[in-house]
Amino acid sequence: MKKLLIIFLFLINYSSSNAENLKIYTIASINNTIITSLDLDNEIEIIKILDSNVISQKIDLKKIALNNLIKENLKKNEIQKNKITIDEKIILDQHTKLLKDLKKNNLIISENTKDIIYSKIKTETLWNQFIVDKYSWQLGINMQEVKKKVDDNNSLNDINLIIKNEKNKKLNVYSKNYLENLQKKALIKFYK
Repeated sequence: MKKLLIIFLFLINYSSSNAENLKIYTIASINNTIITSLDLDNEIEIIKILDSNVISQKIDLKKIALNNLIKENLKKNEIQKNKITIDEKIILDQHTKLLKDLKKNNLIISENTKDIIYSKIKTETLWNQFIVDKYSWQLGINMQEVKKKVDDNNSLNDINLIIKNEKNKKLNVYSKNYLENLQKKALIKFYK
């Protein structure tokens, strides 16, 4: 009986100390969407998985993770507001490819982390589609610059790649500017 009592007290004590470690609290809110400590922990884990060099660098992972989560929430809100859709197969293919690449590096990833990665791929893919839809009419490329780059490289095979790279550069600028404007207009409140 005494052994059972000791085991019972140990389990209660162990459970309550673990519950304190798992305490979930609100870190920030963006336009009525909250970011929790659990979201932040998951984001830090994702950053470590996707960028193995980040561990050796002396950077503030919490700050980067929180910034990522804010941007991701703004993107999700804009995607929902504009009813952007895309074929799920595209997202699934990207997810599968990324998981294969991570598996080659002998990384063991939990199902929860795989789901979070899938959600992030989906958000980024939908966001990119939104930016393409919104700014495609502004993607004119200066063919004289492309010709000069082709001449500099002495290769005609690269013309499509150069055009694609130039369009991607413009899209990245539009994406960054649009997101910065969203962030300026957003109601962001920080807790703890």
